[in-house]
Amino acid sequence: PISSKVLSDNLEKLVSAGVVRRERVSKTPLRVKYSLSSAGQDLLPIINDLDRWGRDHLQNQNVNYAVLATGLDSSIMTQLSASLNQQYTVERCSMSRAVSVMQESNSNSNSDSDIDHNQQETAQKHILLIDYDAVASELHAVSIPDYHSVPTAVIVDGLSDKLSELTFHAEVTKPFTIIQLCDTVERLAQIINRSPEAQRLIAFGVKQRAMYQSVISRAISNDIEHHELETELRSLCQKTDSDPL
Repeated sequence: PISSKVLSDNLEKLVSAGVVRRERVSKTPLRVKYSLSSAGQDLLPIINDLDRWGRDHLQNQNVNYAVLATGLDSSIMTQLSASLNQQYTVERCSMSRAVSVMQESNSNSNSDSDIDHNQQETAQKHILLIDYDAVASELHAVSIPDYHSVPTAVIVDGLSDKLSELTFHAEVTKPFTIIQLCDTVERLAQIINRSPEAQRLIAFGVKQRAMYQSVISRAISNDIEHHELETELRSLCQKTDSDPL
């Protein structure tokens, strides 16, 4: 899965580097053919050797994370899966499924001393992306653990006091881009191997900042002067739209 623009850009770089050869097959319609140059042919066994070395020595270090996203619509899930499919398995799940993952993670973190180190390295790890607004009703229907060691990002329309019900290590405010979501997943992946104590501190700091921003946002929205300025701005916009240039 690759866009035509990304494909064209990469082919152009390979052609400039002398690794790939570009030939025009026809003028109308324009058709071109790409093939390995002699330099590209010479590079091929080197790439194959690197691939073989990676499989022999880096196999146990391959990323094996499952991203469990709740409440995200199908189009976002498709884009997210396409963007992360090299390193992660993306699964759209219900809130109850997410909670079961939290509970399982809690029980595993409490018995880490009994788990073989090699098993820990190869065990599947999870990241949660929770669309808070889309699953708000479910949040009250399930019992969420007070603390869980699954790195979690909360996706919200706006920050609110209700977020205090969740443990989260990052927050994404709507509207957002797929790049922002992917960056958030990368940040969460770095938290996975931290100790439970470090994860608690990270979650506390993120939640504290989120609550602080929430209070400021409400103070601004409730300010009379702010409302007057907003009304005046809306009026000016309407006049601008209706008046001829």
